[in-house]
Amino acid sequence: MLSKERLVKLSRTAGFTQPQVVELFRWDLELVAQIRQLSKDFILKGGAAAQLYIPLEKQRGSVDVDLMFPHGQEDLEHVILALRKKFALHASSVQFNEYKPKNPTPKLPMKTYNVTLPSVLNESCTIKLDVLLIKAEVPFHTVKTSKTFAGSVENLNCSTRGALIGDKLLTLAKNTIGIQLVEDYPKQLYDLEMLAYQGNCGIGELTDAVKTVKILVPVEAGFRDIHVDPIEALEDVKNTMAKFSNIDLASADQQFKKAVSNFQQFYVSHSEMDTKQYEWSSRLLRIRFLASLMQLHFREKLSVREVERIYSLSKSISSRAKLAKAREVEDTKLELLKLSKGQESRELKGKPLDRVFWHALTPENINDLNELI
Repeated sequence: MLSKERLVKLSRTAGFTQPQVVELFRWDLELVAQIRQLSKDFILKGGAAAQLYIPLEKQRGSVDVDLMFPHGQEDLEHVILALRKKFALHASSVQFNEYKPKNPTPKLPMKTYNVTLPSVLNESCTIKLDVLLIKAEVPFHTVKTSKTFAGSVENLNCSTRGALIGDKLLTLAKNTIGIQLVEDYPKQLYDLEMLAYQGNCGIGELTDAVKTVKILVPVEAGFRDIHVDPIEALEDVKNTMAKFSNIDLASADQQFKKAVSNFQQFYVSHSEMDTKQYEWSSRLLRIRFLASLMQLHFREKLSVREVERIYSLSKSISSRAKLAKAREVEDTKLELLKLSKGQESRELKGKPLDRVFWHALTPENINDLNELI
């Protein structure tokens, strides 16, 4: 366990206002490292996994560890018992308490533990450990080494970048198979922005993303006793992103707006803390666009290579929009708004060109917008 002075120094170096962010993520990594020593069958996924692919200066904090384990509950309990014994040798204050949600999904083979750990900062230090007990051929590989703001990890089985993109997209299908709590959305949106838009999202990553969506949609639907196919799930993602993308407008969902504010205050570093609301809008619209392209792939209208080409083109146009000269911006915005009908058009006139571009963009009009900007 690191000293208080070391944690404070690490938090300052990483740009976090609260050292507790570093302490909690440090414990995330320690839990995963200890679990891996007990069984190599665990696969790290979720937010902690995403940070292994994100540049150091963009990484966010996390208080959750999400794992996939292709065995039954009895095998998991043996691992947890061994884990308790390992921690007991070093810290008697460590506690593993099974968490049972008030409204659980009946068929979901998930075991959740609240792990209470010692804190040198005298703060509440509890990690939520979620273990999904399924064997699914979701793409993963062994991360040989990766540096995080809280320390390095080595030889860890982890979902691939593309698998994380696909998995996190599905968490945003709010009305079918996605997460329900609005306060959990900002971290998913942030990770997708860093993994897919600001990070590498080539053919390999998109292939893994498509494969993951194809595998997980029927699995998640089965847990809920509903019928949903990938096209329907991605339509749900698109609708959810459209609903929340007005965060910078008068019609913004106030609960979501508050969730974004809370996320920025605690989980991200100084460099990301001042992200404007219109930039969050663009993030949501970018995710909507990616979901649209993947949906067209499942409709057999686009190949993965074509999805990659169009998605890459959208990034290129966005970059040009940000560099447009002032005298060109207003005329271009007016042309873009002609493509977008709705009451929000008047408010959008005062937004940056790049924000208006993402609002107007569709897979069908991208070539027109490429000529316009």
